[in-house]
Amino acid sequence: MDNSEEIHTFDIKWKPYLPDQDLSRDKINIFSIKSSAHFKDIKRNYADYLSERELGKVSRLFNRKERDRYIVSKYYLNTLLSEVLRSYNLEPSALRKRAVLNKVKFSISHTEDQILIALGSSGVGIDLEFINHSFDFESISSHSFSPAELIYMNGHRDKVLRFYEIWTRKEALLKASGQRIIENMNRICSLPGTVTMPEGTYALQSFKISRNYMASLAFTPSEAPVFWKIS
Repeated sequence: MDNSEEIHTFDIKWKPYLPDQDLSRDKINIFSIKSSAHFKDIKRNYADYLSERELGKVSRLFNRKERDRYIVSKYYLNTLLSEVLRSYNLEPSALRKRAVLNKVKFSISHTEDQILIALGSSGVGIDLEFINHSFDFESISSHSFSPAELIYMNGHRDKVLRFYEIWTRKEALLKASGQRIIENMNRICSLPGTVTMPEGTYALQSFKISRNYMASLAFTPSEAPVFWKIS
């Protein structure tokens, strides 16, 4: 296989994020959060940080793990937006409107016990998947992957890992470009490090979080992402 068709999985160096740390809105900031490590610290006051719509969804989530993860993800999204915008004590809905006015983009993905949040000044998309080795990935890849992606996946011993590499890259591209799931996903080849779509050109980085999660980030190539871990 040509080396240009190989996905390079990055070894991310996570910086420790400190509360009230100064964040530049001109940079792409990526945050890694472990849900179970933070819910107990915010469970008493999270309602002050979530919108009415978000609180309504919380009341409809009956799976405790999913509910706690959703709360933590929205709590930190709104908290981090406040830091980037330097706008405090705003209602969550007003905060989102200010983000739009200031052209601050965000993307969020979470599964199991892991949350990723991306903030940037241009199109940014992040996707995270738990690596499930019993998942029937071939039923999806057969009609969602391009011919080159299928060759890449089937040419490796660990097809499951390659599937999640490709799938997260496609999802990240769709999020960065503002698209939702499209019917002809097989027309998007996510293997190159840079992919041009009608909405723009995006760089792609794939990386693992421990051995259990695969993630991919799509972002404007001129911006270098900064990776933060919230402990």
